[in-house]
Amino acid sequence: MSRQRKNLSKEVREKVFNKYGGRCAYCGCKLKSIKDMQVDHFIPFRNGGADEMENYMPACRQCNFYKDTLPLEVFREYIETIPVKLSERVLIFKLGIKYGFWSGERKLVKFYFEEMDGRKNE
Repeated sequence: MSRQRKNLSKEVREKVFNKYGGRCAYCGCKLKSIKDMQVDHFIPFRNGGADEMENYMPACRQCNFYKDTLPLEVFREYIETIPVKLSERVLIFKLGIKYGFWSGERKLVKFYFEEMDGRKNE
């Protein structure tokens, strides 16, 4: 028997929205409203993550879609390799690299929530 996700109340969605000041926990973009926010399970629900506030993260549609059911470190790896993937597969990006618009190099990713949580510990 599969587990069922909880329907989130307006109060819970507001708490998730405010968790990082109305910003996506991953990329840090400003979410226009609660309606624009998606609630991500930090530890994916499908992988046994809890359906509770401590496991909920505010996410923009793009980050939530790309993270999907990935564990955080796999998601980080996917984000870090975007330039490599683009430089290998997308002609216009390859051309942009040739003309010096981008380097196409990997960089380490630090998610917005990690920066915010780090400030709490300083």
